[in-house]
Amino acid sequence: MALDPQLDAGFRPLPGSPLIDAGDPTVLDRDLTRSDIGFTGGPSSPLPVPR
Repeated sequence: MALDPQLDAGFRPLPGSPLIDAGDPTVLDRDLTRSDIGFTGGPSSPLPVPR
């Protein structure tokens, strides 16, 4: 990725991160939006990251 991923100290995307809702469009997060890139995305992800 050529952009700053904007991660916190725990490697979770910060609000406004380009990783949020930028994952596989066929996989949804727990909040039923497009998955995030990284371990915070997908149906078994932690709670959604605030936008």
